[in-house]
Amino acid sequence: DLIIVDEIHSFAENNRGVQLKSLLQRILEMTEKTPRFIGMSATMKKEDYPHIKEFFNQTRVTDVLQDKTANPLEATISYYPSTAKVPYDAILEIYARSQEESMLVFPNTKANVEEISVSLKKLAQKRGSQVRYFAHHASMDKHIRREAEEFAKSVTDDLFTICCTSTLELGIDIGSVDSVVQYGAPPSVSTLAQRLGRSGRRTQQQILHLI
Repeated sequence: DLIIVDEIHSFAENNRGVQLKSLLQRILEMTEKTPRFIGMSATMKKEDYPHIKEFFNQTRVTDVLQDKTANPLEATISYYPSTAKVPYDAILEIYARSQEESMLVFPNTKANVEEISVSLKKLAQKRGSQVRYFAHHASMDKHIRREAEEFAKSVTDDLFTICCTSTLELGIDIGSVDSVVQYGAPPSVSTLAQRLGRSGRRTQQQILHLI
């Protein structure tokens, strides 16, 4: 039997990790055969290995299997000096790129998620674009978030853009997107790497637009 913990780095040294350890311990006490634990992560650093190895409190020898292959990266950087929370020139750039690429846009805050997604929808209506635009964050109703997730997962040829917070950074399967837009500085390097990993799964070419 296997127990797989995806994005295991997100459980390290925090309250969520403590709660998960408690649940895993309860499972062990209820099973006759000790399961094999597998932790998965795309952004775990080498210095984290010893701590992660101890996460499952196992007496078995723990192996670390590392996939060292890397997709080529294409990156663009733009800067728009402005007193506006989201400069209109930034909206225009995101809109222009959304006409050619399916994208995830990470603005870091819920307010900016709402502002960018609404601005893109208005611009698309004004210009007659058929690209679909969605907002996705934890304060939205679950069925609204699910609509965006299911559309992204099922669509084949139509372009879409989802403006989101960390809700689409981990775990949820939405299929493949062509590029990732990071609006503003990311919270950390590992966060940016995690977000970038959502792009290029179909083309094996990762694209990052940093604004």
